[in-house]
Amino acid sequence: MTVTPEVDQQKAMTLHKVADLCERQLVNLFHQLLDRADTVFFDLAQVASPKEQQGLFDTMRMLRLQRQLLEQEFKHQLQVVMARMPEIGVAVPNQHSSIELSLMDDEDLTDNIAFDAMVQQALIHNENRLHHLLMWYQFAYGSYSIQVDWLPMHPAQLGNVVRRAFKQLHVSARVMTVMYQLFEREVLANIGGVIMAATNLFNDAENVGKQASTSHSDEPPALKQLSDEEQQQVNDYLDELYSHASAIDSQTAPSINTEQLLSGLTRIQQHIAPSTGENVVVLHEVLSNVIMPDARSWAY
Repeated sequence: MTVTPEVDQQKAMTLHKVADLCERQLVNLFHQLLDRADTVFFDLAQVASPKEQQGLFDTMRMLRLQRQLLEQEFKHQLQVVMARMPEIGVAVPNQHSSIELSLMDDEDLTDNIAFDAMVQQALIHNENRLHHLLMWYQFAYGSYSIQVDWLPMHPAQLGNVVRRAFKQLHVSARVMTVMYQLFEREVLANIGGVIMAATNLFNDAENVGKQASTSHSDEPPALKQLSDEEQQQVNDYLDELYSHASAIDSQTAPSINTEQLLSGLTRIQQHIAPSTGENVVVLHEVLSNVIMPDARSWAY
């Protein structure tokens, strides 16, 4: 597809909408974290010794007093991460080609294996969703090479953001451990929804663009109702297709392009919750016969 200034503008607008959506939802998750922290420390104080109880009540008061500062710092650090993403039509600065994320960039946290483990677990749980979303980002950026760990909802990015926000706190190691556990439960455990919302926004924007276009020749057929057996096959093998999709050779699959593949995957994902599978050939048959009948020439 020839990239015109109008296309660049449309893609840039979509990227800004995705960024705004992610910022709102992630800030809201951090807001829920602080709500939950107040309850947790109150509950801990109820069963603590008199000496410990006073310290926990002091922690509650400190969190309430510094809440606005914590929320502002979290939002600021999140915006810093988002600002690193390149703009459509602008050459990618050198620093974007060598971003390195350190899960333990503070010397006093270098031995915090538990924090590293919770971030890695969230990454494993959301890996396929992140790579599916990355395909949309890559489609928007075209020839630019976008790395998955640049995305603001990447667990490692969020880990760095929340640690920098928590630098405002001067609390004991025990209290900080509780705060990190809340980060895992209230933020990391819910980023899958943020990733899906961003993915759906990309897909919706692409569908709107197609409807406004004078040519619909490349639009894939509408999603048909799947039988129970077909739904089970899709459930079993959708994640495997994500991992194979980037390896499809366009020369051996002339009847389907990246845009059609992304749209087809997102349509399935909006209707069916994916689970892990191994045999991509079965899903290929389902997609060929049910969703994209003209895609029977796929080769692996």
